Amino acid sequence: MKNYLLVSSDTYDVNDAVTASYAIASERLKRKVWPLYRRTSFATKILHGDYCLIYTAGGKKISQCVVASARVHSVERGRRSDLFEIEELLVDSPDRVINFETVNWFHKPISLRPLLKKLEITKYTA
Repeated sequence: MKNYLLVSSDTYDVNDAVTASYAIASERLKRKVWPLYRRTSFATKILHGDYCLIYTAGGKKISQCVVASARVHSVERGRRSDLFEIEELLVDSPDRVINFETVNWFHKPISLRPLLKKLEITKYTA
């Protein structure tokens, strides 16, 4: 069992307005799905039973913090019909889609900024 950090970013919609990363993450988690795109380095490594933390990047409402955790049920090949955001946001079709079995929202989002120097994953950055 491994742990991953999934990131949602502020994204333009089809009307050229910015949709907040938190709104995008909320909708994905409500449906218990998460897209993985072609350039996602670990897309083929995520397996049933793995855990994911959900990070909302960007500068809009509830951003730059971890808002939830989720446990992976399955990972499937992506299809255009898999996600609500394909029709509403300016995003590519996903290469793969994670299906979650459980989603746990944090009552208080966790800011990573004060923790960055303590996190194991930041020790290997160039």
